[in-house]
Amino acid sequence: MKPSKFTPNIQFLGRLGLIFLITGLVAAGIVPDSMSQGGDALREADRDFERMERIIDAEFRNVDQEWEALVREQRKEWGRLRREVEALWEEYVPSNQVRWVDHSNSKEARSRVDFKKGQITIEALAAENQTPESAQREIQRKIGARLNGILQSKKGEQSPLQGQLEERPGNLVTSQTAERYANQQVYPKVRVNPRPRMSRDGKNRYHGVVTISLIPHHLKKRAQRYTYQVRNIAERNGLDPARVMAIMHTESAFNPMAVSPVPAYGLMQLVPRTGAHDAYLHLYGKKRILPASYLYNPEKNIRLGTTYFMLVKRNYLKNVQREPHNTYLAIASYNWGIGNIRKSILRRYNIHTLDGNQLLQIIDRRAPNETRNYVKQINKRIGLYDSFFPAK
Repeated sequence: MKPSKFTPNIQFLGRLGLIFLITGLVAAGIVPDSMSQGGDALREADRDFERMERIIDAEFRNVDQEWEALVREQRKEWGRLRREVEALWEEYVPSNQVRWVDHSNSKEARSRVDFKKGQITIEALAAENQTPESAQREIQRKIGARLNGILQSKKGEQSPLQGQLEERPGNLVTSQTAERYANQQVYPKVRVNPRPRMSRDGKNRYHGVVTISLIPHHLKKRAQRYTYQVRNIAERNGLDPARVMAIMHTESAFNPMAVSPVPAYGLMQLVPRTGAHDAYLHLYGKKRILPASYLYNPEKNIRLGTTYFMLVKRNYLKNVQREPHNTYLAIASYNWGIGNIRKSILRRYNIHTLDGNQLLQIIDRRAPNETRNYVKQINKRIGLYDSFFPAK
């Protein structure tokens, strides 16, 4: 679908700015006590906010329809894949934020890369009407083809496993050396069940599996791929690049094929309807619901994710400029959503009277478990990446 051209509605933007000013003054404690205590002014601000939401709904109705169509199509595709896989395998294993699952065209071989554990599991099936020795060779061949498939670059983008396997210390496996690596180190480890088992389609098949370990410090090696781009985009937007890396680490363990049921996609787990949409609109002036293929591209994902984090800090939290308050709330918003931060924290507490630790305690008290842990993980992991960005 061709994206629609973005034309600013001046009257809408003016009203939006006024309403943000009112709600910002409430949160800052600058307005009279009657407002902060639920007086007429606060109720009027609430009514203004409700009117603003109705305006936004009208402005983005077409975007919502496009988003709903994308979600329906994605779920339809996931359902089709699940049915095809479950016909052959005992269970359907989907991709998630830290696990990349890929299948051969026939669905008779599948690979599972766990980027958190640093492990690849490749499985394959073979028809029953052959000797166990012949089945072993067929399964080895299918496993080798699957390994080569996940090591190859596609559409000009490097494989997520580039630089993640080695034949011996210091000698990395590439798509060119994958066959030799498979012959020497993978095939001898393949284990085939000598007794065929029945699949759901009623046919008996041999099953073989092998587990391969990624290189030591695999996560750090993946992270290093993105430091140049993260530095450039983060500094252009006035952000700490180490914090962007910590977000990426927490969102996907640097798995560019990360996906969640929301659905959210890629390294920085962008939702097409919210973060990706807002960042793309800011960068290119167009309202567009981006497909998964766009967001799986590491360069595009980092550009949009970093831009969205900047928008949260500068625009959506512009009335909370004090640090570390702005950053703590932005991190929580990236996971929980700016609307939840506004309703559960900004409208309940005078943020400007709190120190940083008190704000973290409020986040810990008001936010769900996932967000509480998310904020803690980001703050802890920043130190892992400070050394990636020495002062110029």
